[in-house]
Amino acid sequence: MSLSKPCNSKKRTIENERRVFQAKWALAYFCCEIRVKITCLICGQAISVPKECNIKCHYETHHSKYDQYNDQLREDELLEFKAALRKQRSVFTNVQKDNEAAVKASYVTAQLLAKNRKCFSESEFVKQFLVYTAEIVCRDRVQAFQKISLCRNTVAERVDEMATNLNEQILAKNKSFVAFSIAVDESADISGLAQLAVFIRACYRDLNIPEELLDIVSVHTTTGENIFKEICRLLGEYDLSLSKLVCVATDGAPSITGKNSGIVAKLLTKQNKIFPDCKFHHVHCIVHQEVLCSKTIKMEHVMKFVMKTVNFIRSRGLNRQLFYSLLSEMRSEFEGLPYYAEVRWLSCHYVLSVYGFSDLAFMVGIMGHLNYLNLKRQGKQQVVTSFYYAIKAFQTKLRFWEGQLNSGNLTHFPTCQDYQKSWSDSDFSRCISNIKNLLSDFQNRFEDFKSCEADLSLFTSPFSFDIQKANANIQMELIQCDSVLYNKCKKFESRNRIIICPATIQKCVRLLREY
Repeated sequence: MSLSKPCNSKKRTIENERRVFQAKWALAYFCCEIRVKITCLICGQAISVPKECNIKCHYETHHSKYDQYNDQLREDELLEFKAALRKQRSVFTNVQKDNEAAVKASYVTAQLLAKNRKCFSESEFVKQFLVYTAEIVCRDRVQAFQKISLCRNTVAERVDEMATNLNEQILAKNKSFVAFSIAVDESADISGLAQLAVFIRACYRDLNIPEELLDIVSVHTTTGENIFKEICRLLGEYDLSLSKLVCVATDGAPSITGKNSGIVAKLLTKQNKIFPDCKFHHVHCIVHQEVLCSKTIKMEHVMKFVMKTVNFIRSRGLNRQLFYSLLSEMRSEFEGLPYYAEVRWLSCHYVLSVYGFSDLAFMVGIMGHLNYLNLKRQGKQQVVTSFYYAIKAFQTKLRFWEGQLNSGNLTHFPTCQDYQKSWSDSDFSRCISNIKNLLSDFQNRFEDFKSCEADLSLFTSPFSFDIQKANANIQMELIQCDSVLYNKCKKFESRNRIIICPATIQKCVRLLREY
């Protein structure tokens, strides 16, 4: 006796039947298809099984009174039901869009407050401002502005979420980095606690260069060992390999630049130990070096007098108010005076130019030129080549000004010109020594850039670069960059020109990383 085999056939499902909604059902039973489900237009109930018998049963059971509508009346009634459904759905859609817009506006406002270093509590004032403005400009949209959540705690959470998201992006993309560099700055906050700020610039193969603040860390001691441990911890936390580290930018603190115990020396030792073929380039903060160069101008007697006067005016409220009143009565273009600060006083020409005395005339002009150089080096997406050529151009200017002062030409020192008009016997030849000292200090402090001058030239002008000075692996490709290709690429930035020459990318990626 043989036993029959069990049946392996699966139970048929509605999805397998692939039933299609028929247009005639809409007029016959007042229904329509919404997201693959058949829905009654009268009561809004969804028919579970899309069969005509089920639709007909529902209609005859609950809505048989609509049989009285025939021909044109029935079509008009169907159009009214569909219009009501569209209106109902648009209400929910608009509410969803308004909610999404309110959340987006909350994030954007939080980002603006954080970027402009405003208190989170100011977000409540921002909301009041938006609501009052909406009541005047667009009264029908006031409710949308009221939905924007801008309380202090919410803004703090938004900023924290965005910061976390940036960290997650770095973690997700760090495997795609061809190279990266870091900038390390150690300073004290208003409470006197030492803070270590670490910035990162990374480079992808397509020469896209993001730059972010990696972290701000409180350090209890400012020894090189402690700072080195914190940097190693950050590199490990973000899974950044030392093999891709091509540049470290620092200030001049001994704990950072020390020959043996500084973090630069320790990082180099660790990198050489793990990756013997790799070696990052160390650069000193260019702004800090510019400040140090400005100190070679031997006019302490001028600055001492100016600082004493400024502090006398700023330290007492009455003196400050009287001084501002004097400026107002004289219709001066100046509105006030900043306090003295070592690093920030590259802009001291603004203070010096208020006085305009003979002893200050030259100081006003030269500090103005130094301040202009400093301002050009600030901002995002700065490339090392722009730094180098700006410094090189300034050295050329110093040589030019030296020659002009020798001949008595004060064209590029307007304050000296004005003073000479009032005092024809004035002599500015004594200022030549200051320009010579300044030029000499610039040449000495930026000497390390000369070691990579050929690479900088290759990056900015690959089409006119001397083939004999190029590495053997890119010489053939540089030769192929003929004049036709050069004319096509003249309108592009340097980083975009390099993409035309793939063999030069690895070398130029390192340059794009340097601060």
